Amino acid sequence: MKKINFKNLKFSINNTVVITFAIVLVLLLNITAVLVETKFPKLKLDLTESRVTKISNETKSMLKRLDEGDTEIDIIYLKGTKDADSRVTSVIEQYDAFSKNIEYKVVNYHTNPVLLNSYSITADANVDDSVLVARKDKSKAKLINASEMIVNNQSGTVFKLENLLTNAIGAVSSDKQMTVCFTTGHGEIVGAVKTDENGNNVTGGMMLVGFLRSENINVYQYDLSTGEIPEGIDIVMIMSPESDFTQAEIDSLDNYLLKGGSVAVSLPSAIVLPRLEGYLENFWGISANNDIISEADPQSQVDETGVYFYANKTGNDIVKDIYGRVITSYARSLSFNPTDNIEADVLLTSSSNAYSMPIGENGIDTQKVKTGQFNLAYALEKPLNGSFENTAKLIVTSTESIWGITHDSITNYDKIIDISLEEKSFGNSDFVINALSHSFGEAIESINVPVKTSMVSVLTMSRMQAGLTSKLLGFVLPFAVILAGVIIWFKRRNR
Repeated sequence: MKKINFKNLKFSINNTVVITFAIVLVLLLNITAVLVETKFPKLKLDLTESRVTKISNETKSMLKRLDEGDTEIDIIYLKGTKDADSRVTSVIEQYDAFSKNIEYKVVNYHTNPVLLNSYSITADANVDDSVLVARKDKSKAKLINASEMIVNNQSGTVFKLENLLTNAIGAVSSDKQMTVCFTTGHGEIVGAVKTDENGNNVTGGMMLVGFLRSENINVYQYDLSTGEIPEGIDIVMIMSPESDFTQAEIDSLDNYLLKGGSVAVSLPSAIVLPRLEGYLENFWGISANNDIISEADPQSQVDETGVYFYANKTGNDIVKDIYGRVITSYARSLSFNPTDNIEADVLLTSSSNAYSMPIGENGIDTQKVKTGQFNLAYALEKPLNGSFENTAKLIVTSTESIWGITHDSITNYDKIIDISLEEKSFGNSDFVINALSHSFGEAIESINVPVKTSMVSVLTMSRMQAGLTSKLLGFVLPFAVILAGVIIWFKRRNR
């Protein structure tokens, strides 16, 4: 009878117990993690680099302010025929968890096709996986289309859901909204269609429109030739027109301002508009020089020509606290001739090392270059009825790029300006919000939730590196593991 080796038996039992314990522990940890995440959505774990499914501090601050009031919000996920996108539902669940005034619902739109009618919303036929944000009393609602929330491009996946959702909640919970009207009929940049290098249509001005709407601002377009500016328009925006205004349109604009209105004007480069510019100079003292500003200061330059550069901020309240740098290009210089009863403040300038190149009939005259600091944006106020308690307000910029838009995306730098309202490292979006808040006479609650991107990273290796890596993983590493196992087995066998 073979003698039992109790030493080996004990070793085997210990191994079995340890392995069993490890397996049970892993299972318990997974079950616990799922239960905790389900019970406490605030503790959701997101290991992605940009935390794409975890709500930001900006959103948490907005939800805290929402809870201080009594407005209750429904967030309704319009479920389609397929399973819900877990990335979307994971984000929405956190809104529900962080705010007592928010209720999250999932509704099968196909079994309740008249749902949107009760919220006075007209949508396209396909609203699968869209999100409806509405007051519980259904007095205000906003629909976020599925195609807007998560966008795939060549470089990765852009997650806009939190940005759109947070601002939609701000829009429907607010009792007061700014209304902006863009003028049309003169080749203004808003609504202008441009084509990129691939032949795709890109609506440059609509980027600004989309940004304003994401900031809870009502946006309309109006042709001044049809008559007086309608009631309820808080700010009229004239974005880089390519043809001049008629005298009747100038009169309509002036009448609006004399009623306490606010206007923002972005003048085009290399185009002179005698009537519009004459009105600005004669009635407001502000004039645009027929030149192009280039930047010679290396700290301010974006490209080697200096045509694309970062503007300097002044101490005015509109710009002094802007975090990022305002990028600009193809700017004209502005001048102010002191006029009775008009207050004028410079907002943006070039550096003192910039230079101005005049534009003549034959193009840019490089023989008459002037150097120095040049003004690029002004804020002006005119008192009404002899008192600054009620004023007409005017913002004038020497280029549309300050507002984050361009007529043509030709170079990589044009494309940078095109995304400057989304890219929070630039100060253009803050300039837009602060300038409009000043014109509105009341601060806009800008909820600057960053757009998150999950980038596609490509590891590039030479043929030699690929061959060495293949051999290492395919032969060397497995052989080393087997060899280590044999050595350990041999040592234990001889114990």
